[in-house]
Amino acid sequence: MSHASPVPAPPESRVRLDLLRELVPPKLDCHFFICGPGISTFERASAKAEGVEPTPRFLESVLADLGTLGVQRDQITRIVRHCVETPDNLIGYARTIIWDTAQ
Repeated sequence: MSHASPVPAPPESRVRLDLLRELVPPKLDCHFFICGPGISTFERASAKAEGVEPTPRFLESVLADLGTLGVQRDQITRIVRHCVETPDNLIGYARTIIWDTAQ
């Protein structure tokens, strides 16, 4: 009797450039779907009032890292989650990045 190998568990840390370099196909012949928290209007307003740039969150970090790898904006679909933005409810979003090579 043969058993298939178990699928490796996804990383439990933030998606970073080194992980994307390891996983993204080198030819970049795919489309990326990204879902996760980005800088909220509350965070933008707060940073503006303090005269600083807001700290990048998952979405901004992944977009920047994909750009570093040479992925073009037309290869990326951002899946936006709508919610009432308050400082207390910005926790618990799923962080997801998927790419589709069947073009």
